[in-house]
Amino acid sequence: MEAINIALPPTLDISSVSEFHQTILTSLNNNTTSTSVIIDTGANERVDTAGIQLLLVLINELSNRDLAFSWQNMSNDLHTNANRLDLKQALKLT
Repeated sequence: MEAINIALPPTLDISSVSEFHQTILTSLNNNTTSTSVIIDTGANERVDTAGIQLLLVLINELSNRDLAFSWQNMSNDLHTNANRLDLKQALKLT
């Protein structure tokens, strides 16, 4: 059983969160067999507070659907901003 792969866009900010949210929901709603999700942040160069809020919603949605998840290729900007906002634990970043 393969994991659902969610790749963050290069910029995840207030101008792109709505579209990316729809992309995420489509991926999750089309899932019939996967029990895990890989969130790949390798291409992400910029994430603002709205982007981090969307990621918090994603983490909550995965929990509600009983889907395990892991981060892959952690972007420096996401890690720095999550730390600055004291949200590393909420996002389950290590």
